[in-house]
Amino acid sequence: MSENTFDFDKYLTTFVIDEPFFARFSMLITKVVNRNIPTIGVCINKHGRFEMHYNPEWLSQFSKKIIYGLLKHEFYHIILKHVTGRAPKDKKDAVRWNLATDLSINSFLEGEVPECGIFPGKGDFEKFPKFKLSESYYAAIPEEIVEKYQNGGYGDGEAGFDVHDGWSSEDIPEHVKKYAETKLRSDLQKLSEQAMRNNQWGSVPADIQGKIISECRTFVDWETAIRYFSSTTIRGEKMTTQKRVNKRYPYIQPGTKTKRFARLLVASDESGSVSDDLRSRLTSCLNGLTKIVEIDYVPFDTEVQEEYLFHWRKDTSEYPVRKKSGGTCFQCVTDFVNQNKKYDGVIILTDLGAPFPGRCRIPRMWVTDEVNFSTQPDFAGNEKLVVIR
Repeated sequence: MSENTFDFDKYLTTFVIDEPFFARFSMLITKVVNRNIPTIGVCINKHGRFEMHYNPEWLSQFSKKIIYGLLKHEFYHIILKHVTGRAPKDKKDAVRWNLATDLSINSFLEGEVPECGIFPGKGDFEKFPKFKLSESYYAAIPEEIVEKYQNGGYGDGEAGFDVHDGWSSEDIPEHVKKYAETKLRSDLQKLSEQAMRNNQWGSVPADIQGKIISECRTFVDWETAIRYFSSTTIRGEKMTTQKRVNKRYPYIQPGTKTKRFARLLVASDESGSVSDDLRSRLTSCLNGLTKIVEIDYVPFDTEVQEEYLFHWRKDTSEYPVRKKSGGTCFQCVTDFVNQNKKYDGVIILTDLGAPFPGRCRIPRMWVTDEVNFSTQPDFAGNEKLVVIR
């Protein structure tokens, strides 16, 4: 059979329509015809680029649905870092890791990949639940199953349906693998932002969408991020003064000076899932912010508690305490700052446990902790979200 029997480009063209996220990701992967392998597999080359090697004769036997499933399976190996950072250091555990990663991915692809693969809930893995992390399967696979598949050549294309040999190549230096992982993170960040903006995730499950977004988000020191946000809200107001010379009409008209100021609202979610520790850590940095902005602090639940609004003064010894412990509504805060024109920015301390509100006329920042962020990593969309660690 000639190499031209299988036309990969034909499938990639329709892949763009059916799977926009995977299609864009596919453009980052070098496709290599390799008849020295029996099936298909991904690896890192010596230049730090990801490659997908495939045997065209083997692929040509499958329908378009199965080929799409195979592409997604291989891309998941790269996206979920099975090829790089998450792989175990001990090469003796390679087969166990190969089984674990395939079980994790195939949970989402049953019916879309060849039946010769392994699946949670079937065969030797009948008692294994679906949709678990690779590390969870890795810890649960008994030694007798590892030995069985090791003798059967799992991961080299003889058993299963893809080749994992390139994952443990000692020819690739660690710094090259690290470069590949860093580049991957940068590329995934751009792709995930585009997918969120245009709602073009295709069949990528919500769980994996969250993992991609969470992995790609760049975490910075939260105090620095809040200070920077506060500084961007500062506005200027020109005033006349006799102490400055007017450049256009010197000594005839008074000069001008610019007074720079900003007023920031810090709104604190009073629901019970927002811990006192989280609140105290945010308020601990407010004294430093008073050097550049004026701050009003107000609690809220389903409505803004205006009677407890507190003007934060420099070097204050008075700290606000929890007033309520009810539900949460972000729209009431948004309505409050939209109606009160004196504010130039708003920081909302919350557990993210309510629907995203409508448009805000001023810059809006969300502050939460790691636990709440992990449940809704894409909550804020294009708005600023800071995680207190």
